[in-house]
Amino acid sequence: MTFYRTLIITALLLAGAAASQAWLRRSFTDAEIVSRAALMVVGHIKDGSLVRIPHGNGSSWEHHVELVIDEVLKGQCASNSMIVSIHYGLDPMVGEAGARTNARPDAVEVWDTGNSGRSGTPVSGDLRTNQIWLLRQEKNAANEDTDWIGIYDPEDIQPVSRKAELMKYLPTDPIDDLVVNLTADGGLWQFGGWETVSLPETTPSEQLVKQISIIHQITNYTILNMRTVFIPGRMPYGFTNAFPAFTNAYMAALIRTGPAEEIILFSFGGPYPKPGFGWWHRMFDRVKAPALTPGGVAVENPLKNFEAITNGMTRAEVEERLRPDGGLRRVSPVGFIDHACPGYKMNVEFDCHYDAAHNAISASDDKVIRVSIPCHQEPFYD
Repeated sequence: MTFYRTLIITALLLAGAAASQAWLRRSFTDAEIVSRAALMVVGHIKDGSLVRIPHGNGSSWEHHVELVIDEVLKGQCASNSMIVSIHYGLDPMVGEAGARTNARPDAVEVWDTGNSGRSGTPVSGDLRTNQIWLLRQEKNAANEDTDWIGIYDPEDIQPVSRKAELMKYLPTDPIDDLVVNLTADGGLWQFGGWETVSLPETTPSEQLVKQISIIHQITNYTILNMRTVFIPGRMPYGFTNAFPAFTNAYMAALIRTGPAEEIILFSFGGPYPKPGFGWWHRMFDRVKAPALTPGGVAVENPLKNFEAITNGMTRAEVEERLRPDGGLRRVSPVGFIDHACPGYKMNVEFDCHYDAAHNAISASDDKVIRVSIPCHQEPFYD
């Protein structure tokens, strides 16, 4: 009896959709639905909040629900709940008509009732449990739909299990990405020498960017973004308590230099016994311009030897690709350069051996345990 009752309800549902305004839907990719969403959240509807909103003479409609938000994946939301629309062509079905055999009898599921090329079927899980809602605003005058933010297509609501897949298409902030990468290496990126800008602590950030760009022989650039960031980890190697002004706070500036983009990190180190200490900095590629031959033909990635260094490699394998930097040298970590890619350096930490006095001993079979991302830095010349 339940089977036949479900068939009858489905038939009536389809007849209602045909009597109103059904259309042949197109499908949308993950990249499209994430890109067009103004707000992408993980949330569930509040019990009892479902309301049907008829349009005009009642030939079309939408539904409003109160969405309780547990996590914001894209956009900004000032509250942990909001009223959203389930727009015409998508219908929340309550109870046995909307419940699949493996769902609770009182489940609230979204059905695709607007697609003329597909029978009415649920396109969501139970809305009372968390789903991913890809919310947007789109005026549809033909159906008298409001421009209330909500979902319009079946792809606009997704199971939480697809969160990682969808987040691949979120726009990324290059400064945030750099902070994540530098935080992951536990401060290894700070090891080694540094170049300073001898200017007072009150120097405007724009002037510091200009001076650092001159150090790196960059004469033409545009500042795209600049803000304070916090990166945990030890202070740059060589800093001591004599520099109390240095903290884990850095100013980060994203600059465009022609086709390339760079990120400059800089921080005031405090007074130094010798005059003119001032500002410490590092510069990292965000998007490196492709190297070109005189004829304008792109050549292979100049950073390939740096990028080939991974955990588990031996010291001998690293030194087949890179050369230790000059200056004072430790057994670990070690700064490496590549003569095929001048002006760059990376730091590598090894799981080295120790003698009875606990002095580190360099061996060709020492294993790499951490690597930093390459940064702009000239080698030390012995």
